[in-house]
Amino acid sequence: MNFPLSSYLRHRYWCNWLDEEIFYMNDYVPRQEVIMMFVREDLVPFIKKKGYEFGVEEKHLAQIIARELFHSLCNKVKTHKWHSNGPNKRYRIEDYDHFNFIFDSYVWQDFWVRTDKWIDIEENITTRTIIEFAVWTCIDLGASQQTSIVNEMLNGSDSDTDSELDERERERDMYNED
Repeated sequence: MNFPLSSYLRHRYWCNWLDEEIFYMNDYVPRQEVIMMFVREDLVPFIKKKGYEFGVEEKHLAQIIARELFHSLCNKVKTHKWHSNGPNKRYRIEDYDHFNFIFDSYVWQDFWVRTDKWIDIEENITTRTIIEFAVWTCIDLGASQQTSIVNEMLNGSDSDTDSELDERERERDMYNED
């Protein structure tokens, strides 16, 4: 394989970064295993408990998180450009607003306090934001219980609007009969 030198060096840096042993749960574990354990033991159960399902396997979610954390680390400019594509590409603004209502800053903060187990996420707002957005992009809205709640709210509000219109029409008819 012929890599330009910069691509080769970046690839080596990527591999070294993934293989770097970091302190996790009273032991030194390669970062890629730490991310996988975090996803499997903490993140996925937390998200599922709130009524959302993922559209990707845990391994794929861990890969997305690792890739985005690495890009953030390598990025000299402090703005982050998203590189990964999860299955959640089409959504209604109501779905996104509801997700942010369920997972508001207090819910996330409580989660981070309980799972602050490794150096990459300890008091690192950028890393936490990347992981939170990775969750959003990988959710399967069609399979999630929360989506049916949004649908009920939207349909319920349509029903209320229809009944209000019906009531106004009845009132108008009552006044026109005279």
